[in-house]
Amino acid sequence: MTVKCNNIIVEHYGTKISIAQHFDGDKVVVQEVQIVSGNLTGHTWNFEGSLTGLSGVLSAIEEDLNIDSNKEGSN
Repeated sequence: MTVKCNNIIVEHYGTKISIAQHFDGDKVVVQEVQIVSGNLTGHTWNFEGSLTGLSGVLSAIEEDLNIDSNKEGSN
């Protein structure tokens, strides 16, 4: 299997987020978003191959980051 990848790194208030697609030929085998640094490092969310799927995952991640940030601020 020859795997090709698309990868985009974005940052949200100091947290780096990787948006990735892995292909086997022309077939998409993985579509995921992962926190690669900052709060929640290593957490991964999969998404379907649509704009709605990706935007939904990014909104959920933003919410999770905000909840985690609020927890840290209350300690």
